[in-house]
Amino acid sequence: MHGFFQGCPVIDDMITKFNIDTFLLQEHWLTPANLHKFDEHFTNYFSFGCSAMSNAVESGMLRDRPFGGVICLIKKICAKLHAQFTVTVTALLKLVIAFLLMFICLVSDL
Repeated sequence: MHGFFQGCPVIDDMITKFNIDTFLLQEHWLTPANLHKFDEHFTNYFSFGCSAMSNAVESGMLRDRPFGGVICLIKKICAKLHAQFTVTVTALLKLVIAFLLMFICLVSDL
């Protein structure tokens, strides 16, 4: 991405042309206090990520150039579907594990 302000026009263009559901971005160069800019700029996307500049900000005045940071943008419609899918898969896995345990118990009794 090479900086939030340099990367935004490219992402906006990709959203317009390709209607992308999920972005995995790195090198946004934002401090932890400025991560909200993703939510403000990309209003149709849910964002979560972190800043690599946390330690630099905590140690005092910023020196040198900004660096690092990763963030994930997920279209809000997809985020809702993902949450429902996760709950369904979790319930299904619990059911499969229960059946496997029952099968193991039955086989071990033979």
